[in-house]
Amino acid sequence: MAEARIRADRDWETDAVIFRNVSPMLIDDVFVEINVDQATGLMLRRRVTSGEPQSAFTDTYNQRVLEMFRLHGAPKYSLGSHIPSASEIAKTLDAADLTAVKRFPTEVAPDIYLMRRGKLTRWGSTSTSNSDGLCIVTRKGGSLTIGNDVLPVHVKQSGKVFYIRNGRKWIGVFYSDGRMIASAWRR
Repeated sequence: MAEARIRADRDWETDAVIFRNVSPMLIDDVFVEINVDQATGLMLRRRVTSGEPQSAFTDTYNQRVLEMFRLHGAPKYSLGSHIPSASEIAKTLDAADLTAVKRFPTEVAPDIYLMRRGKLTRWGSTSTSNSDGLCIVTRKGGSLTIGNDVLPVHVKQSGKVFYIRNGRKWIGVFYSDGRMIASAWRR
């Protein structure tokens, strides 16, 4: 598929991905889902199931991206050196070294904001939340609402990686530009 190779070549310059479905890992009582390919450091995107017309596209795209990786090494936007281990993410769900967020909206990083109920205008668009749940707004990922309850929110920074915890039920791991590296939750 020529169009898949062309798209992969174009994406390689700024934001190539690997098409593969993510399966959560269970560590003790915590489910952890890492959204980054461990080998390349590229973000994962849902893979179209076999037999569907786009399956050939994603297979060819992945082959070309991996070929580029072998030829050129990791691109500058690779998150390979920023992926915490699944066990570290699970432990951070109960860690005491996170800082409580006292007011909303609040800036976690220039490309990551937290809010509850209300509107937030950033980067040329407006995000709205009508929920008491935590709403995470990022430049790269849009907005994500976690739960419906008002739970304590805590954050932690480790280099360019930010941990955002909602109670002791959910934690998200974000790169400073807003890409979501991983999440973990309890049922």
